[in-house]
Amino acid sequence: PALFLEPRPRDFGQRFFGQRGFGGLLEDFHRPKSDGTTRWIPQYNLQNFWRRRIPPLPSGLIEPLIPPRMKNADDFHRLPGHFPYQTNEFELYNRNLLATRYFAYDNSNDEAGILKVWTVNERSKRRLLETFSVEISSDGIPIHDSLQSVSELKLKMLPPVKNEQRPPKTKEQLLELRTSIWSPRSFTRLFLRSPTLLQMIQLAEEDDSEEEESSTEILGKHIPIFHSAVKSFSESHLLEGTLAVVDYGGRVWIHDYTSESQPVKLAANDQEIYQFATFCDHPKMIAVAGSYHFETVDMRVSNTSRACKELWRSPLFETRRRDEALYVQSVPPVSSAIRHVARVSETANNYLVMTDRALHLIDDRFPGRTLLSVEHPFSTGAHKMIVSEKMKDSIDGGNVYSIFCLDQLQVLNSSISMTKLYSHPSGVWSSVDAFHAVGEPENFNQVVRRGKYAGPEVLSEPTRAMALVEHRNWKSSLLLRQTDDGAIWWQKFSNEVSSEQQIVEEERKSLGRIIEKRNADPDSWKREEFRPVYSDGMGETAKETPADLRY
Repeated sequence: PALFLEPRPRDFGQRFFGQRGFGGLLEDFHRPKSDGTTRWIPQYNLQNFWRRRIPPLPSGLIEPLIPPRMKNADDFHRLPGHFPYQTNEFELYNRNLLATRYFAYDNSNDEAGILKVWTVNERSKRRLLETFSVEISSDGIPIHDSLQSVSELKLKMLPPVKNEQRPPKTKEQLLELRTSIWSPRSFTRLFLRSPTLLQMIQLAEEDDSEEEESSTEILGKHIPIFHSAVKSFSESHLLEGTLAVVDYGGRVWIHDYTSESQPVKLAANDQEIYQFATFCDHPKMIAVAGSYHFETVDMRVSNTSRACKELWRSPLFETRRRDEALYVQSVPPVSSAIRHVARVSETANNYLVMTDRALHLIDDRFPGRTLLSVEHPFSTGAHKMIVSEKMKDSIDGGNVYSIFCLDQLQVLNSSISMTKLYSHPSGVWSSVDAFHAVGEPENFNQVVRRGKYAGPEVLSEPTRAMALVEHRNWKSSLLLRQTDDGAIWWQKFSNEVSSEQQIVEEERKSLGRIIEKRNADPDSWKREEFRPVYSDGMGETAKETPADLRY
């Protein structure tokens, strides 16, 4: 591993998310050419440098899986496609009401299995947990005929009463669903996060030999994990049941939910206000981040000053003069704030830090420096980030990591964007390409070239949640998304490079499945009828009438 020798331009803070050519170059001593000449590794845009497409790549179109579920009119509390005006900013970050888990068949040698989907409708009051199951074929494609609704569970996120003199608190709406990576095959641990609570539900799973029932046995409901305002939490990949919870006071707590012990406050820098946490490759090491810095903490050291090691700090923007500071505004601009941190799976030293301006790849062996900085177009730094497992490149032998980002306040033509990072066999990293959109379900209208005045076949709904389904035996991965109306769609990403003819053939098959799925029950894919509850509390001039078109 080494750092690229790249001239760093002055950063004035303009919103620019392109790339600077190939960046720096390093010699690839791991794979010399047959004639003895040197191979080069670029820092950026590896796909253009090698002049070949690097998987995983989208295969086919975005297809429907679960249609919108029309419930009681009183269950809807906001207009389609919009958050309530009183929604706080902290309610948007890490907001994700979609969780999945894949069960491979034990008695089969192929890659077929069952996919469980847990979801909460975003347009509702977010208190009803729905469970679906669908069979996945050996090609990694959901079989629509096997889709069934398993159960519905009403959630009761009620904060505990800490002061009897105060009035009782009301039920809270759910913000995040997440399955535990330590869930055994017999049951699933599902984390539930609301503005002030972190709870868990244990749901029993059936054996493959048993007949499937219409309901799911609940082994544990509303198991308390943390009764305080939870900003973010991370689960250890080395120790079962260990969580790192960050509250809104900027404190990090280490908690083992498998025991009855109380959460222990992390002995770190007391003067810092932490925002995020993720576990390192050592069970007693944890990486934490504030608004503008990223550091590791050794939990074995009692002295807090010695336990913390700063790895990176968000840089200050340049001034217009070098002799003295001169800004366009009177107050110096604030550095880019950190929005997400994540550990790169199956690596010992690498972390990803997402800021308002760029995605940074950090190596703890090079404190104060970044390996890569990929600019992005999200002014908010993305509200949700998912880092995939490594994918082996069959041609050059490296590992590819995909990063998916979701923006709740869609300002571009797509809510979800992605980029890829490439780890070479020599240990050097490169970015495959810049951030680019992966499309929206409504792109189906452009594929079939519907007329300008024709009713839209697929309604325009922003994406509110996403989940990535991976399996080591698959030759592809599935990206599931939930739109604002509660519908769930899936998109396949192939781990193999396809020819142009194969790409066209996959899109043709995908188009046929979409038409067949929607024609089977066309009424379920229409937008719900006018609900008077949408405009309750608004002024008379702003109220919506049934005659208004909402396309």
